[in-house]
Amino acid sequence: MTARQSWSSWSATAGERWYQRHGLPIISLGLIWTLVLAASLGWNIHLLFANAHNHAYGIANAALDKDLAYRQLVAGAGGIYAPIEGGIEPNPYLAHIPHRDITTPDGVALTLVNSSYFTRLVHDIEAAEGQLRGRVTSLHPMRAANSPDDWHRQALARFNEGLEEIREVVTIDGEHQLRVMRPRHAQESCFHCHPSLPGIAPGDVFGGLSVSVPLGKLHGDLHAQIATLSGGHLLFGALGWLGIGLSYRRITRQQREREQLLRALQLRNQELFRLSDVLAHHFQEPTRRLVSFARHLQRRQVLLADEDDRLALGFIDSQARRLAALVRDAQRYLELDQRQFESGASTDSGPLLHSLLAQRAEEWAEAQVVVQEPLPTVAVDEQLLREIFGIILDNALRFRHPQRPLRLTVSAKVSDGRANFRFTDNGQGIAPEYRERVFVLFSRLESSRVAGTGIGLAMLQKIAQRLGGEVHIEDGEAGGCSIVLDLPVVESQWQVTSSK
Repeated sequence: MTARQSWSSWSATAGERWYQRHGLPIISLGLIWTLVLAASLGWNIHLLFANAHNHAYGIANAALDKDLAYRQLVAGAGGIYAPIEGGIEPNPYLAHIPHRDITTPDGVALTLVNSSYFTRLVHDIEAAEGQLRGRVTSLHPMRAANSPDDWHRQALARFNEGLEEIREVVTIDGEHQLRVMRPRHAQESCFHCHPSLPGIAPGDVFGGLSVSVPLGKLHGDLHAQIATLSGGHLLFGALGWLGIGLSYRRITRQQREREQLLRALQLRNQELFRLSDVLAHHFQEPTRRLVSFARHLQRRQVLLADEDDRLALGFIDSQARRLAALVRDAQRYLELDQRQFESGASTDSGPLLHSLLAQRAEEWAEAQVVVQEPLPTVAVDEQLLREIFGIILDNALRFRHPQRPLRLTVSAKVSDGRANFRFTDNGQGIAPEYRERVFVLFSRLESSRVAGTGIGLAMLQKIAQRLGGEVHIEDGEAGGCSIVLDLPVVESQWQVTSSK
């Protein structure tokens, strides 16, 4: 696939990739923000109602505590006498008790009020005021009005299982109420008014006290709080969506700018690719002709007789050769941007290195090469690895020390899926302040003495970066240098920690 085709493919799917990378996350973020706010609003409304119900439960508890207190007081006294007036009438269910009704010496008629009767009178007053609705109930009532309804009957059955309190929100005649009920345990004084309680012994459950707290007013008071809470959440929601919208706008603008930059980069790459073609087809031919004509002229005896002519022809020949090498290497460097690195490649670096050395045996005849075996198998295709090793070997030969034989040591260590190669020589070396500069394109520190184009190490760095690694220079042997680069290894060697 050419670079132009690659760009067209990218353009065809740019919108889809943008939606996946930016549009979809933004929409998802907005939905998550909305769900979080909805959950927060629901939870806070739940807490408001829970607090209201807890308040109602506190009211019911206080009422039950009060009922139990005065019931215990009245029952302990065996009942109290009250004037027969203001709604207090003789209790027909106490007619069996002697002296139920008495008259004081000054003629005031009194009637006996036991604990149950007293509690019912208090409950009637509370019901008339529209507040609490208390009730005394029993499975064996003397008074029919004290017969339990279905809810009370189920509660009394659960009291016999050991429960000491039951509370529940119920709906009666369309009204929500909180009902709280506690058991009534039979005492000795109870049998004075209730002589017939079948199967009931002192301490047994024979009835219960319940209080119903209307929740309508409490719920009504929550409407203003819910409205305020909802308004706050809507405001936060709007601010969140505003932020998401602004982010969307900013990301969209950045995406447009990115597309503009990519289009500009496309044009620039096209120019570079065109330049590569020009270098390949138009520059090489003139350089070949220069070399050819220089050699032709060098063969003419009339020109060779003159020293100046001979030097000029030699200069033309060397510079033409240098221009040809420069054009060739520049083309190779530019082609790296178009080159597709093979995925899933696997090359045993040891045999390949030995193969390169064998092919150039004449150049390396006087050098000593030490390879610390074994070298790892790397996830790089063979041709690319040949180029990598070739650049390093060329530099070692080119910059060998003139006063001693070249010695090159090659080693590698594997760690975390990467192979760290080290090529150490005893050559001329590179001063620390120039060790980054030599990777800059066309940078040549020894241009006056050593042949070269200044492109090799720049190519090596670009290849290493394309493979997800890096390359740098360290001190070598006897003033030489070490070229260190890391390459990906095949998965089977990830567990290897070092080479021998």
